[in-house]
Amino acid sequence: MRKEDQPGQSEKRESQTPTELITGSDNPASLRGSPQSASHTFPAIVFFVCAYLATLLVAGRLVRAHGIDLQQWMSLLAVGVATVFAVALCEGGSWNIGLGAADGAWLSDLGAGALAAGLLILSADNLVAIMATLHRWHGRGFPMVESLGLFLPAAAHEELLFRGYAYQKMRRWNRGAAVATTSVLFGLLHGGNDGVTALGMLNIFGAGVLFCLAYEWRQRLWLPISIHFFWNVLSGPVLGYAVSGYAEGRSLFITQVTGKAWASGGRFGLEGSLAVTAVEMLAVTAVWMRMRNSGRASIVEIGAHKET
Repeated sequence: MRKEDQPGQSEKRESQTPTELITGSDNPASLRGSPQSASHTFPAIVFFVCAYLATLLVAGRLVRAHGIDLQQWMSLLAVGVATVFAVALCEGGSWNIGLGAADGAWLSDLGAGALAAGLLILSADNLVAIMATLHRWHGRGFPMVESLGLFLPAAAHEELLFRGYAYQKMRRWNRGAAVATTSVLFGLLHGGNDGVTALGMLNIFGAGVLFCLAYEWRQRLWLPISIHFFWNVLSGPVLGYAVSGYAEGRSLFITQVTGKAWASGGRFGLEGSLAVTAVEMLAVTAVWMRMRNSGRASIVEIGAHKET
């Protein structure tokens, strides 16, 4: 008998408020869900994608009609609306999306994400300094408004889109397919960015895998959102690299790197460097080993989700 089918589980779900059912508790067992067939999984994902694209199209037109550039916020709105509608219509209003904040665990996830991102970015930065010629000097200051107005909604939007409902729905059918598919799509999303290279695309795919494992480890979205946000802020507004091809007009430091593109990252930024490949591989391995050592391997097993 599955743990989620044991006596008392249904009573616990019935006692939750509608908000708790969507945002989710912090109980990992509640996130495992029941194994689902492809016939139930993919129509729900298609509905989610269609709702997302329709909302994005309508909201984008309304905003552009008033001459306002709020692309990242409109994208976040679109994925939020799509999630609410998918949960309401496909799941009967009951889905643990992983944004529960009842016991304050989200704060520890945000802090852990900031520390992890800092360690990864500084490690990659030092590797770039070894592989290429790096010069750095003080810039015009930290762009607080742009960082919060651009990178915060971007991180939340992309994590809800690629590690939110669609990923979580697919992982109940096959976790390996969910990790691979969403990570490939995450990489393709950045395929048209300025200065993109094959290595840069590979690194974005690796980041997608890392974010998936971050979700699987904590069973909440706060950790991948935090890593994603602080990764972008530290590499761009702080150190002065381009962020996936996007170059800040202002940063705390200005970084100039000369050398081969595979070492410097080129116009794509730090994520186009082999240094990021190395730190991502180490990070993925470290998270996976941490999950295994903490006894979470049964929850995060990459492969078909089988009923026991």
